[in-house]
Amino acid sequence: MASASASTRACAPRHARARVAPHARPRVGARARAMETIDDGSSDDGDECELMTFVATACVAIGRTRTDAIEVTRALKTHWFETVDDVRGMGAEEARVVGVPGRLYAAFGEAFAREAADDADGSMRDDRGTRATATTIDGDGWVGGELPGRGARVPVVAREAGGRLADVRVTQRTRMKPFSLRGDEITSGLRRELDRMVRDLTSRRVGGGRAPVRERTAMNHVAVAKQFLGWLARESEHRREFATLSDEGAVILKPGVGLRDAFPTRESAGATYAIEYVQWLSDERRIKSTTEDFQLRSLVALAKWVHDHVDDDGIAPPCVQELIRVQRSARDRAKNAPHAADDDRKWLEWDQYLALVEHLKLECAPLDANGKERSEREIATSVQRYLLFAILACIPDRQRTLRELQLNKTLFHDASSGLWMVRHGPDDYKTGGAYGERPALVIDSRVYPALESWLAVHRRALEPTHDFVFTRPNGSPWNVSELSRTFSRTALRITGQKTNPHLIRDMIVTHVRSQGIATDAELEALARFMGHSSAMQKSTYDRRTAQEKVTPALSLMANVNRSKSTDARAAS
Repeated sequence: MASASASTRACAPRHARARVAPHARPRVGARARAMETIDDGSSDDGDECELMTFVATACVAIGRTRTDAIEVTRALKTHWFETVDDVRGMGAEEARVVGVPGRLYAAFGEAFAREAADDADGSMRDDRGTRATATTIDGDGWVGGELPGRGARVPVVAREAGGRLADVRVTQRTRMKPFSLRGDEITSGLRRELDRMVRDLTSRRVGGGRAPVRERTAMNHVAVAKQFLGWLARESEHRREFATLSDEGAVILKPGVGLRDAFPTRESAGATYAIEYVQWLSDERRIKSTTEDFQLRSLVALAKWVHDHVDDDGIAPPCVQELIRVQRSARDRAKNAPHAADDDRKWLEWDQYLALVEHLKLECAPLDANGKERSEREIATSVQRYLLFAILACIPDRQRTLRELQLNKTLFHDASSGLWMVRHGPDDYKTGGAYGERPALVIDSRVYPALESWLAVHRRALEPTHDFVFTRPNGSPWNVSELSRTFSRTALRITGQKTNPHLIRDMIVTHVRSQGIATDAELEALARFMGHSSAMQKSTYDRRTAQEKVTPALSLMANVNRSKSTDARAAS
């Protein structure tokens, strides 16, 4: 950050004077005063902006200044507290070490307490409701149709005490300090090099080889490049060759250091740093083989770009071959690797998920649980939340589909049939390069009343600053982490399970296969509908245990043997 004023300007969306990020939920007066500390501007780092806004709001609440907010935010980031969720897990002793004043730390706690009471989305709860087991939802599944009408109240959520998102751990992994290059640690020369790589990988050019990759894929390679160089500069035994560290622990790259220094030669030795990096990830960070495979795929792409190799050139340089060899091993291990997360903390049976969808529809009521009229903004938030879950119930696609949905670009209404559908070209979904233009994904008619009401009435209540169909409560486009957190918060609040959008794909495939309700042709069609192969459906999305998968065979053998026994008795 160049200066204090620059850092605050960078964190303000165009509508910043009207609202703050949903983490804090300050009172209206505090929110307005906090926004007066942030000038108009824009930023590409949503987490950084939300952290700044959260700290500024807490500072206003206790009478601190904008300068205090900037200094505390910088201190938090220096000590690896880079997001609001990081701060959520900060203890009192850690706060003292970081230099967060006691009153400000208490203000953070009050903000998180308000979030727990308000669900950070504007949903209304009745805390006087009877506590009950959180894993069941009353109802006969998803009914859909018209939204609740006049006089309808938001249903009471009966659940066990607790249930904060940060308190539910789905893995045993501990939080580790980040090591990637970030912010001002990335020199202008390195930034230009990374930009040039993205341009080369995503554009058609003379000598460019096969079709370009998608921008999302290229940005994954950029993220790995920053991590790889961050490891070289911070953690590796070669770090003095690449950088020095400031007193605050920030990386200062030596002049001219870039990707070509990370892959210094086309020969096999050029892969040395990259292989040492992957070994460090495995030994020190305890990454899973799936993550190792992901990292190596990007490292292969980076090495190819550095040494000007394209797939049509024939034999790859020896350093690329070395990385491909290691990556193949990781890929083979990843195929049979157990899931890193505990599915028991996230999983919903399909009928439970449909009941959750129906409950969310009922939460679109105009009155809260106490009969008090809800604001347009609160109702809009509920309608959008219902639609996000309901659309995935009938189109179990990746969350990118929801984030990037645009009217008359990927979301269409057929006036002659009355159908709403999603249409994807090859560039609109992850596996488009393999499957090309996708068949129309028709949305279930039970969604139509809510979808049409959202587009015509409710969407504008959140004051979106973009033309995507769905929007974050602060008016900006959804990003991956925020949409996933919204799903998890909502599912946890109602069911006690920390479900995420991508898991829905696993849940429907597992349900269909375990119930035996689909023919081979229907399973193949479902795979195509979801944008992957039948083999991928079986290997990745089917979460049945090995024992559950062989159970039908046991029944089959029992029936066969019973049939043979009957035939033998008949013959005698």
